[in-house]
Amino acid sequence: MGLSLTGCSETNESTVHANDWYQSGREAVIAAQNVQPIDRRAKNVIFFIGDGMGVSTQTAARILEGQQLGVNGEAHQLSFERFPYT
Repeated sequence: MGLSLTGCSETNESTVHANDWYQSGREAVIAAQNVQPIDRRAKNVIFFIGDGMGVSTQTAARILEGQQLGVNGEAHQLSFERFPYT
């Protein structure tokens, strides 16, 4: 007795193409180039020391927060990743 499950499998085709990543990177570069420099002397400086925030921890936090907000977790950015000057 044979059993075939080929009709039950889903095709997992990626909906993200290389051109999407290229366009996203291009938009990020243009946005960074449009940030106006601040020529004044800084009045205050705040240091954020992310002790224990390795790449894997940041990635997990980014994905979790994005999913909780109902958006694509991998493409989501944490608040400190959007600072204009780092």
